[in-house]
Amino acid sequence: VSQSRYVADEKTIDLYLCPSESLDIKHNFIQKYNNKIDAILLSPPYFDLEIYSSNDQSLTNYADYGVWLIKYWEETVNLCASVMKNGAKFGFVISNYVNKDKQMTTISDDMHQIASKHLNFQKKFRVQWSAISTTRQAKKTRNGNYEDLWLYQK
Repeated sequence: VSQSRYVADEKTIDLYLCPSESLDIKHNFIQKYNNKIDAILLSPPYFDLEIYSSNDQSLTNYADYGVWLIKYWEETVNLCASVMKNGAKFGFVISNYVNKDKQMTTISDDMHQIASKHLNFQKKFRVQWSAISTTRQAKKTRNGNYEDLWLYQK
């Protein structure tokens, strides 16, 4: 199913099952939602950290990080900016991480730079997701599981 509709409490929500960067091509998204969106909050993929079996995964479509940033992330941000009302809010959560080659990434900052080209940067927060502190938890979360929350306005 590529689209479904959910109606609850006199609210309508349209759901699309496709890569975000393809929404306009597959569903005429910009024309349908032009100047109608008040707020967008995204939790984008971590390029090569979260790998799922899917033919439409952004990493599958764009295996090179630089290409992924432009073809997946910049296309997604541009699409969002195209449908947002003036004054609408946009945000995303992500953090830098150690990749499979044991190198620290700059994904959070790289994605911020791209979003800043299309929207007005407002503020950055550091969000700590709670976790029970035990010796059995993953080493990366023992000192806190943090993500950056970037906020922008159109």
